[in-house]
Amino acid sequence: MKYTSFVNYLKRTVAKLTEEETMNLKKIEEYSYNNVRLRTLFSIYAMYSYDTFQYLDKKKDLFPTLYNETIYCIQKYQAFKPQVSIDYMNKLNSFDELKKIYSLYLNSVVKKESTIKENYYSKILELVDGKQITKYRIYTDLNLNPGNVNDFFKNKALRKLSLQNVKKIHSYCYQYSNNNTAG
Repeated sequence: MKYTSFVNYLKRTVAKLTEEETMNLKKIEEYSYNNVRLRTLFSIYAMYSYDTFQYLDKKKDLFPTLYNETIYCIQKYQAFKPQVSIDYMNKLNSFDELKKIYSLYLNSVVKKESTIKENYYSKILELVDGKQITKYRIYTDLNLNPGNVNDFFKNKALRKLSLQNVKKIHSYCYQYSNNNTAG
């Protein structure tokens, strides 16, 4: 199952905390003087975004607040990994900023997508039930992985398909159902 990555979530959240919803470092530096949350989120984002950190490192004289906070985060977490380790997060204190941000990410992105998929799953089963829509027809017509589609239907393995593919299946079944009941 493909979710919005933690890095992309951070990037989107940082942009939302600026008045212009921008990732312009000059603006973020300016706003971060009075916004500790923005400064912390950006620093964690920069810690996990190699390109952003490299740029920040080259321009550290222009963005001293962001640079210093990012260096602090890197030292504090001793992490400069593009992948976030859940084991690492679980070891952090529950009041730790990184852990709080990661928990928000899980609740607002991962769990939300799972809930949406569950709702689509129920609707798809209703559409398929009694209609002559086979799983073979679905994965062949939509060019999806047969094993993942079968596991999705048979075991309710929501993690096997992206939200985009679940929506495709729903749309296909809805159209198929309407075309066959009209004629």
